[in-house]
Amino acid sequence: MKQEAPAKLVKSAIRTVALFSVFAEAGRPLSLGELAARLEAPKSSCYELLQTLIHLGYIMAIDEGRSYYPSRRLHEVSEQINRFNPIKERIQNELKALRNLTGETVFICRLQGNKVAYLEVFEGTHAIRYTARVGDLKPIHASAAGKALLDGLDEDARDRLFAELALTRHNDNTLTEQKTLEANLAECRQQGIYTTSGENLPDVMDMAYPVKIRGRLLAIGLAGPIPRMESHFASYRGALMDTVKKVQTEDLPGPLAISAT
Repeated sequence: MKQEAPAKLVKSAIRTVALFSVFAEAGRPLSLGELAARLEAPKSSCYELLQTLIHLGYIMAIDEGRSYYPSRRLHEVSEQINRFNPIKERIQNELKALRNLTGETVFICRLQGNKVAYLEVFEGTHAIRYTARVGDLKPIHASAAGKALLDGLDEDARDRLFAELALTRHNDNTLTEQKTLEANLAECRQQGIYTTSGENLPDVMDMAYPVKIRGRLLAIGLAGPIPRMESHFASYRGALMDTVKKVQTEDLPGPLAISAT
């Protein structure tokens, strides 16, 4: 069987990408000597690369040319590219499809410190529905997305986050003991979905599942009034898991790993 020839790598392109990675790691302006040392490249080559990027508007010379730093142009170009990101568009379309299928409010979240942050929200179509906004922060221990994200971490990261959590009581249904929360996570893991029922808002039930997309741990979920969520639990769970399989790009470690195909 004929094997494909390996791709020919362009050294200048590799060095350009590495240059921006060096700035990202340093988080400050760097001199020519520092850049050459970090890139393990001759000063003359680094100088020519910097001058080219200055000409194109991607690098600024600071302190009369004694140090350098990326300009805002790089951010602006990346933002423009991201607006038309086909992966982001595909995920949004899948979340909208889940909302349209269930009629419930659908969301995708990430961890933000000791909270859960809503990145996208597609509001349900039912007259009585759960409402949320992009940017809303929810408690980790009292939200299905929080439980999913917590259990999606590796063991060390999960233990560190557990140690930092303030298990605040929101009502009588809130899990405020670490052992109780750990037992609940084990139950959720066994049933294959993470849920809360009135643990934050007394009339709301939500379900969520962790997903790994391009190296980022996220959680996709849906929420609505407890009676309706309970009566449609099996079908909602199936629809949510179908969505997770469609958008996930990497397997999560341990028992949470699922196929993305």
